[in-house]
Amino acid sequence: MVRANEKLALFHEHRTGGINITNSDSFARRICVAQRNTRATSPTPTASPEESVSPSATPAPSYKAPDDSFELVLREDPTDENDQINGEGHGKHYLLRDLKTGTETEFGKLPGFIGVFELLHDKLDKDRHFLFDGSLRLAFFGLHLNSTDGDTCFALDLNQPRLVRLSPNWATPIPLPGESAFLTLTENRYIPIPGSSKTVNCSYMERWDEKLNKIRYAREKSAALCYGASMYRPGRTPPITTIRKTAD
Repeated sequence: MVRANEKLALFHEHRTGGINITNSDSFARRICVAQRNTRATSPTPTASPEESVSPSATPAPSYKAPDDSFELVLREDPTDENDQINGEGHGKHYLLRDLKTGTETEFGKLPGFIGVFELLHDKLDKDRHFLFDGSLRLAFFGLHLNSTDGDTCFALDLNQPRLVRLSPNWATPIPLPGESAFLTLTENRYIPIPGSSKTVNCSYMERWDEKLNKIRYAREKSAALCYGASMYRPGRTPPITTIRKTAD
């Protein structure tokens, strides 16, 4: 049971069913999920004194990349109306701090910024907020759009700082251990059914590489519906990854 306004562990589950990932390695079962944006109760984030001064009146959560190259500071401005809601424009005051050069960039100045709200984390490890694998260096954010379009997901690319929207609607990031790539189970809402006046909510798989180029495993402008997938990965651990949508 899910109460109103409560986030599910798997974002995709609240709309089209859950996702199960099965294989011989528990790490590959991990899938990036949303951390609720509860500033006061989260025990993980830390903040330096200067971050609590401007623009936020309370200490801002901060998260360091695994290699200590970058830090995300999720500060908000209490006088900015956009920062008071989960919607477009939120998160423009979040900071991307380069710990090697000391430079800071507000998210609102990053290419691709529309808005960000919640920093996603690993399903099995709530302290893991980054996806670093080979040359892949990412963090993921969720954002609510509206009642029609639902939510969407952005990848923060730390290789060339920018925000890349992964879908017009929601996309669930799924790590591929040992590869500089990840999958998404992607949603598109209200896609016209060919030869009909009806529309349907679609889902399909996509594969993204370290440059955030994607391969779509469904025809464009088709009423695609993905129930799952199985991937054979010779020489990788695990060699087989199976993704199934369930009603759980």
